[in-house]
Amino acid sequence: WYQRRVHGIQHLMVEKSAIRFSKMHGLGNDFIVIDETKEDIVHEKEKSKFTLKICDRHLSVGGDGVLFVHKPTVPKADVQFRIFNADGSEGEMSGNGIRCFAKYIYDHNIIKDKTTYMIQTLAGMKKAEVIHKPIGDVLYKIDMGAAIFTPSKIPMSLEITTKDFLLQKIELSTENFVVLSAVSVGNPHAVILSDDLGLINKLGPIIERHKLFPERTNVHCLKTSPDKKSYWASTWERGVGPTLACGTGATACAFIGVK
Repeated sequence: WYQRRVHGIQHLMVEKSAIRFSKMHGLGNDFIVIDETKEDIVHEKEKSKFTLKICDRHLSVGGDGVLFVHKPTVPKADVQFRIFNADGSEGEMSGNGIRCFAKYIYDHNIIKDKTTYMIQTLAGMKKAEVIHKPIGDVLYKIDMGAAIFTPSKIPMSLEITTKDFLLQKIELSTENFVVLSAVSVGNPHAVILSDDLGLINKLGPIIERHKLFPERTNVHCLKTSPDKKSYWASTWERGVGPTLACGTGATACAFIGVK
């Protein structure tokens, strides 16, 4: 349960509004989940402000974002996924978020008699499958879709006219630049090849809001293993900051690695 306190400038007003929610995470990428399939729990105009407050890790529940479960508004969808980032902005998609979302749907029997769900997102339709393992574990498989490398569709600035944006220099200042690759997997990602994963804390906030990315971008530092069979990544999520994991980011890094 969550109780809001609204502080006025000249007086203190306490508004008690009990909200039932679940707290979930995928690899430490954590979310507050609210079921709005029967009624709006948080008014549409208040969702951004609500998310900003409840995601505060010092004064509230804390999280990387809020997931809202909605009835679908398009044909063939079973349910609608909405995600608001910790800064209050609405995102298109989240890999770990949609895994948590699928588990929530299954655990709460929101979609009856199905183990395959078609989920409506701002990044298009996503397919989720519930997989029962012999030992009793339940896995959740998400079809992340195809990667988009066309700069205008990532999106990147109109001044980029190449067919893709791979290992290209971008200016950070008059004296500094960084080499990165860009891709969309339903949301934009910038990937920097670097053995120093700690660079993400310095470069992440700069590149997230770089003029080449009109809708901002997620940022990752990618370090490959000596045998090129695995990689490590650090993440700066758009609208959140540094996170322990990013599902769409891992997908983007894999696409860039193969590309």
